[in-house]
Amino acid sequence: MHDEFLKALRRDPPPQFARRLKQQLQAQDAEAKRRSWSRRTRALVFLIVGSAFAGGMLVLERQSSEKSEPAQSQAQTQMAAAKSDSTAYRPRSLGPGFVPEGNDAASFNTDNSREQAGSPANMGFPAQPGSTTEGPAAAAPSTPEQTTQGGLIRSQPPARIAVSPLTDALVLSVLARRPPGKLGAEPRTQTIEADAAFAGLCAPGNARQFDMVVASRRIAHAEFATCRRNGIDRIIESKLGYQALVLTSGRDSTPMKLSASDVYLATAKKIPDPLEPARFIDNPNITWDQVDGKLEYRPIALFGPARATPLHRLFAAVLLERGCNAQRSIERLRLADPDLHADLCHTVRDDRLYSEVEQSASLIPQNLWADPNAFVLVDYEFYRENRGQLSASALEGPEPSTAAFADGTYPLARPIYLYVNLTHLTRVVDAYGLMRELQSMERYARGDSGFVRLDEQDAQQQRSRPTQTLSESDLIPERSVPR
Repeated sequence: MHDEFLKALRRDPPPQFARRLKQQLQAQDAEAKRRSWSRRTRALVFLIVGSAFAGGMLVLERQSSEKSEPAQSQAQTQMAAAKSDSTAYRPRSLGPGFVPEGNDAASFNTDNSREQAGSPANMGFPAQPGSTTEGPAAAAPSTPEQTTQGGLIRSQPPARIAVSPLTDALVLSVLARRPPGKLGAEPRTQTIEADAAFAGLCAPGNARQFDMVVASRRIAHAEFATCRRNGIDRIIESKLGYQALVLTSGRDSTPMKLSASDVYLATAKKIPDPLEPARFIDNPNITWDQVDGKLEYRPIALFGPARATPLHRLFAAVLLERGCNAQRSIERLRLADPDLHADLCHTVRDDRLYSEVEQSASLIPQNLWADPNAFVLVDYEFYRENRGQLSASALEGPEPSTAAFADGTYPLARPIYLYVNLTHLTRVVDAYGLMRELQSMERYARGDSGFVRLDEQDAQQQRSRPTQTLSESDLIPERSVPR
């Protein structure tokens, strides 16, 4: 098949059909042109109408603004006149601090007994400026960070508390167990060593960082003198209690007295090489006579608190570090390399000669009965409650008691002190209530923190002077203070 063959088959259409086809095509072109003009016309109409509407709205808005200006000017004039009259203008809080006036006050029923009992005046504190402790005016702030003062809302910042590493678990326990409905924003806590905490409490002017300090030692004479030089002479000191541990063994064990150095050389992960003390090696000691030839032959076995718990931190601070610093090659690192010093002093071995146990009722039958010559490290309250099943303290020195804690002769105890800048109590939210709760720490203290209550004589002395300020005569200058 080729083009010539196809051309031979081609036939022209009838003339009548050709005319009809041409007419239909011309009609379609005319219809398309008509529709195009119709769309353009509608778009132009919409544009004109929209412009007219926008112009009309602009004119109406301008007229409305011109009419409202005289009314606003009149309102501002009335407000200025009201402000000049203190009796005519008195903004008030309508929250919990709302104070009814006139005849409404007689029918307003409120219970102020709790607020009055805990008010600054009834606690022996100076009243806050512009505040009162009687009647509805002593009502609670309307918001966590606001107080009502003379009918006006005055913002107050939350309390700032510096907490030493040994006491942070105790303080957080107190804050977590505060009764619901306590006033004020949550206080801000910072875990920091006591040296820096006291420096932040007593820094001059705006450099002052803390309103309260909870420390595991008493403020030093030189630190308090710095406070006085910086104009901070109204500081409240409260002794809250102690933290104490006891190294002991089962009732039927053979008695053996150990020093802090003995315990460190038996339980630390790395110790100085006996032949080259400047080099530190993995602990090779597996019997007590290898630690010190004066000790009897007995396998090393110590049950103690789990790592990263408050009791283990206390163990590292009051016992391991004490024995660690008895090694001269390590003691030199306190200033030269603090990180290495902390690692050597606080890290215990992980070869099962030191075993982590939970301080519970099953500790004695499951562990000490099975290995009578093993030592165990427990807090003082557990030791006191189970004294009949445990032997005396295995550590050199006096037996554990609150009297030995108070005079500082028992090596495994630290006091807990609270220091408050009295001047700042009127400037932070619910500072009085927070201070009272910290002073009553025994109500909130966790059982795994090593907390020991004051004896009755010391507790009575603290209760008798909850707001007595500290003086230099109360402090004895010390050459060295445990950190």
